[in-house]
Amino acid sequence: MEYIRLTPIAAESLGVRSLSFYVETPDVNVVVDPGVSLGKRFSRPPHVEEYRALKRLRERLNYFVEKADVLTISHYHFDHFTPIGILDYVWTWNEPSVAQELYRGKVVLAKDAKNNINYNQRRRGSIFVKNVENLVKKLEFADGKCFEFGKTKLIFSCPVPHGEDGTRLGWVLMLLIEHADERVVFTSDVQGPVSSSALEQIIKWKPQVVVLGGPPTYLSDVKSSQSSIQQAFKNMELLAEVCDVLIVDHHLLRDENWSSFLSAVYDKAESSSHCVLTVAEYLGVDNSPLECRRKSLWSESPPPEDFVKWCRMPYGKRKSTPPPID
Repeated sequence: MEYIRLTPIAAESLGVRSLSFYVETPDVNVVVDPGVSLGKRFSRPPHVEEYRALKRLRERLNYFVEKADVLTISHYHFDHFTPIGILDYVWTWNEPSVAQELYRGKVVLAKDAKNNINYNQRRRGSIFVKNVENLVKKLEFADGKCFEFGKTKLIFSCPVPHGEDGTRLGWVLMLLIEHADERVVFTSDVQGPVSSSALEQIIKWKPQVVVLGGPPTYLSDVKSSQSSIQQAFKNMELLAEVCDVLIVDHHLLRDENWSSFLSAVYDKAESSSHCVLTVAEYLGVDNSPLECRRKSLWSESPPPEDFVKWCRMPYGKRKSTPPPID
């Protein structure tokens, strides 16, 4: 594209939970979903390699946020935004003073923290709003709104399901960034999409590039039904036919067999001379999903003893103590 430049910041294919991008247009610089985290998995703590990736990508996020004018927040999960006032080295490598500086002087366009939101996100969102409103240049709830910066438009969807219709995970905002005839859509956690309303909105926007989270196949029959996962891939096949580039990452890359699920999507894209890439592939680097390999990492690459001792510390002490990863 000539006017819109995409730089991935963090994602599962780079080793952490995230789907954050830095977007440059002639008018404005935007960071989409400024958050990185690790997650619980396999009843084991994250491996030392996961913490190395978390620290590195947290620093990468901080770098790009400093360059940005606008931060957008699709919903209030810690892999999509950085909370303020929380010291946490276990899951987010979040330091309160650094988090404050992320938002200082920025325009923040965020999911409504009161409406179309579940309990946990409402609680996180209300705390975030209280902590951030005196730091930012501007804070506005973006649900269903359009914001113009010169000739660049940031168009937010109305809230769509975080997965299938009726999910308890709540709602998210999708984002279209448009300049001239170039259009990029960031779908956040629509998980496919599964919902027909999310799919219809994406198609209506007519984007050349779509950033997709993919369905959480690793939760199949636990928190996601087989039918919803199948529908997600059918919808991804359709998008592969009508969009030039699909960047697929996030939930799907938490499954070690992620690529096998994409065979039909790859075929549809190839038949239309389109392409499907992970975030890592878009960056031109090797795929390095770590969470899905946590068990094998612990067994095949045992961490140093000082890291193991850190993992055995009481949870509260671990949260306030950086892990020994160097």
